[in-house]
Amino acid sequence: MQHPDQEHEGWLREQEAKRAEVAARHRAQTTYVTHAHLEQVLEMVGREVAKHVAKLEERITTLEARPELKHVGTWRSGVRYEERNLVTHDGSVFMCTASTDAATPGKSPNWRLIVKRGKDAAK
Repeated sequence: MQHPDQEHEGWLREQEAKRAEVAARHRAQTTYVTHAHLEQVLEMVGREVAKHVAKLEERITTLEARPELKHVGTWRSGVRYEERNLVTHDGSVFMCTASTDAATPGKSPNWRLIVKRGKDAAK
């Protein structure tokens, strides 16, 4: 018959061996899953990122193709204004939305109010 301390030590060794075996199996499974699926996950993420980047590049191209905003001074009757020209008229700032030489800012759909005249602005 074994001494109780010896029995307990044997039991402890068995438990430690079982724990080590379970830990080794777990590490092997985890490593397998990680390596087996990592490339697949990265490819999926890469495709999603590429879709978003393509949309952003298309948007940038569209925005850069627009004519630049250009302030051309105070509005004057008879002067030809092009789309995206900015003018000052009656203390407000307007943007030309369609080429015109006759339309008056604030009285035509060819002009969009950008900055409204303040209450102290001179007319």
